[in-house]
Amino acid sequence: MGLFSSAKNDSAAAPSKVAAPSEVAGSSEVGTFHSVHPIDTVMDVVRQGLRSQVSSGEMVLGGPGVLASIYMSELTESRLVVTAGNVLDTYFSFGVELTSDDDGTHGRAYYDRPLAQIERWSHNAMDQASAVQSILIDASATIDGWELMGSSRVHLERDWSSPMATSTSSEGNVNPSTSSDGAQPDETPTMPSPDDQLFVSQEDWWNNACLNWCHDGWTLYATGYREAADLLVRHIEERGVDQDMLVYPILFLYRQYLELEIKDLIRQGRRLQDVPGDFPQHHDSAGLWRICHQLLAEIAPNDAVEELREIDRLIGEFSAVDPSSMAFRYPEDKNGNASLPGITHINLRNVREVMSGIGNMLTGASCLVEEHLSIKGEMKAEYRSYEADPGEDWRGEW
Repeated sequence: MGLFSSAKNDSAAAPSKVAAPSEVAGSSEVGTFHSVHPIDTVMDVVRQGLRSQVSSGEMVLGGPGVLASIYMSELTESRLVVTAGNVLDTYFSFGVELTSDDDGTHGRAYYDRPLAQIERWSHNAMDQASAVQSILIDASATIDGWELMGSSRVHLERDWSSPMATSTSSEGNVNPSTSSDGAQPDETPTMPSPDDQLFVSQEDWWNNACLNWCHDGWTLYATGYREAADLLVRHIEERGVDQDMLVYPILFLYRQYLELEIKDLIRQGRRLQDVPGDFPQHHDSAGLWRICHQLLAEIAPNDAVEELREIDRLIGEFSAVDPSSMAFRYPEDKNGNASLPGITHINLRNVREVMSGIGNMLTGASCLVEEHLSIKGEMKAEYRSYEADPGEDWRGEW
């Protein structure tokens, strides 16, 4: 399926059964839910919700890829577990457990480890929790206390005791009549004033973004663009509105994510290969990917060949529609021609799902390159130590 299609076919995979593992210590609760439907029906709903979050696009039992992948690692009548990782390490698992009684089915969702330990895969972890939450709501299940990486979905829960779900007046009083987007029902539109400043920190700390705290700004920038696009698509999926306006920022954000992720891979891959120079200074995503693909093929020959070939095709499709990162930013090019001629419909849910698969592959490739760089750094440090003390055998035991 391509990026710019107006529909996507879903095919159901036959369920499998494995033995349920013991409870994982140090897990992190996401939330609970209840449905009046029987347990097998609820499990089918959960599987459908997670279908777009696995690397293969099929909810069948699988294993980790050599680079990295997200795969269903366990499925019984009452438990489903999706795991992210590669053959060397497991980054996290997201599980859903079900129990049944006279009033239907009760469920709980959880991560297998504290949220702080998920780190750079937090985006994928949040995607899985959000996907299950959304489809359960669509199936009329009752959600209780659901949290996405620790942040309540306020517009669903309306928990006015939380600072993130309240509006504070100038006197400091909580105003529970504030709508979910923070606007007062009869609020007079604001205008610029002499006291206004844009880039300041204020007392409502939960709204203060922290900058320059991480040495790897590339990951934060790229993930931020993708996360913003995903949130906008979920807004459309949940409310069914604004798609004709939000399509432009959504596709621009996804394209910007791709460009930054690919350029970072080129930058890190060249460091690993001792190739001089940084990433190319242009916005041709197809050209950038050709360089990146070649580097990955040299670093990990014969690894994920088919998947990388599919990324070739999909990035080529994106580049054909938006070759210079302008088509979703301006309605016309510099010559006054329409930016998106001939395109009448784009299914944004499909775009999000396809981009999730691309993102999983690029994240896995990035983890692989970082791991090789770490090993390379350790070997250089050991060699320098040997040069400083040639009497010691730096090679160690082989």
